Order: sequence, then structure tokens, then C-alpha cells
Amino acid sequence: MGIVAERVRQVRQNITSTRRRDVLRWVDPHPEKLKDNTTRVFVTGHMVDDKRMGRQPTPRFPDTAEAIETAKTRIGEKLDFIYEKVLGEGKPFEVVLCSGSAGTDLLALEWVLAKNTTLREEGKPEIGIRAFLPYAKDSFVEHSVAYGENSGKWSNTFSQLDVVEPQFRRRGHRAIYEGATLTKALVDEAMRIAGKKKNQAYVELNNRMLGFLRKQDYVLALWDGKLPNGPGGTYDSLLKAGKVVAEDHVLFVDTDGILQNAKPGERSMNDVAQLRRSERWHPRKLFSIGPIH
Repeated sequence: MGIVAERVRQVRQNITSTRRRDVLRWVDPHPEKLKDNTTRVFVTGHMVDDKRMGRQPTPRFPDTAEAIETAKTRIGEKLDFIYEKVLGEGKPFEVVLCSGSAGTDLLALEWVLAKNTTLREEGKPEIGIRAFLPYAKDSFVEHSVAYGENSGKWSNTFSQLDVVEPQFRRRGHRAIYEGATLTKALVDEAMRIAGKKKNQAYVELNNRMLGFLRKQDYVLALWDGKLPNGPGGTYDSLLKAGKVVAEDHVLFVDTDGILQNAKPGERSMNDVAQLRRSERWHPRKLFSIGPIH
């Protein structure tokens, strides 16, 4: 009966994988590091405001020294809290970044780099760091890292991060774009051909990264408590993560003094649930985690 059940499981998985229409895939170069006893913290949050060509007309995360330093301190406090709790349980610790954009992602990375320096000096195990990009590294840096008044700071921090770049999953795209660098423009074009929206690359990226999470893991978010402009952002990550980790393992950074025009009050997963029921936003088809490869 055990053999039959396993065969049925494999057939169902193959059917599900065939139906999956993801354009991109990410091949982890270090799968041996994915140990079952490692506690992971998935970090997600807003980028600093990008004023190039009016990309973000509504102010949200000011690219100012004061807002950035406040965010860095509060993100560090939350990560310290999680780290001490996990350390007390005697488990290895790893931080998973939602790509590595200027803002929340790279401020979390700065905490990891500083913490690892201290841990090395003390002869203790270092914290793992894992990050995947929605398109090729150089194109990602141009679009999501090296901009604004603090572009040098962000670029320097990002350069210390080992990242995994995407590949095309679908056979047709692999044939058409063989040997090509997966720039943002190329990925957007491939998404368009596949009948998907531009930022669907971020949805597929979230699916890939959230596939690492289990109930005992943690999520740390810097979120303004508002509806998103489209799929693939912080709200998308929270909605999916809330289906996997324990509710009390989702921590929110206090946005006071960091985010402009944020919804007042403390964030919680209840805010995400309420927005999901909103008549203005129906992301049910997009927000489901398929098989992770």
C-alpha cells in the first residue's frame, strides 16, 4: 500500500507541475544548506521611495538618513529578538531576503553582516543569508538598488550579498532566449508572451522563497498596512506567509517615523485578512503556493 500511495503522490505532483504556468525558476547552488533544523526568518518590506521618472508618486518610505536609520534600528531590534529566541532553542539561524532591494531588504542584510562579524570574533556559528532575484543581477541593481541619495550605500551593501539569478522554466522561453541575460526588460517581455503582468516575476519569486518556510519559521515585515498597487509586493508576501507560519511568528516593524501615509496603529495578520476580504482586491488566483522546484 505504501508503494501505491507513493506512486499516486508522484502522479498528482507531476500533473500539478504540468499545470503550473510559472515562467521563471531558481536553482539553488547550495541545496545542502537547507537543513530541516534551521529556523528561517523571511524578511519582506517596502523599498525606499524611487523618484526616477515618477515611478512612485505617493510618498511612502523617504530616502532620508533619519527614516533609514530609524528603520535599521527597529529591524535590528526585531531580528535580535528572534535570534535570541531561536538561539535559546539551540537551532541554526538563517535570514531569507525578498530579493535585496534598497530599503527593508538591505537594512536586514546590514544587520546580518554586523552580527556575523561579532559571531566570528566570538567563535560562534554565523547566520546564513539567502536571496533570490527576479531578474539578472546587473539589471536588478540598476532598477532596484542603485538609485536615490543613498545609492552608494545600497550598492555597497548589496555587493556583499550572494544571490541566485533566475532561469527560464518554460521550454519555449528557454529556446527563444537561449544564452541571453535575463534583464528586467526581457523578463517583462517573457511574462507578456505568457499572458502575465509585468510584476508577476515578483509573484513567482515570492512563491519560490516562501517555499522554504515551515510553521516554526518567522516572518518580519515593514508594511504600511495598505492595499497594494498590484501583486508581488509586501502584502503578497504576507498573505502567502500567513498560510504557512504560526500567526505569532509574523512580526511587524513599527512604521512610525519611517513610512509616510501609513495606516495608523500596530500591524497584525488580522489587517492582512481584512484586506483580503475587501471588495477592492481579489487576489485569490494569484496568492496560492504551488509546488516548489
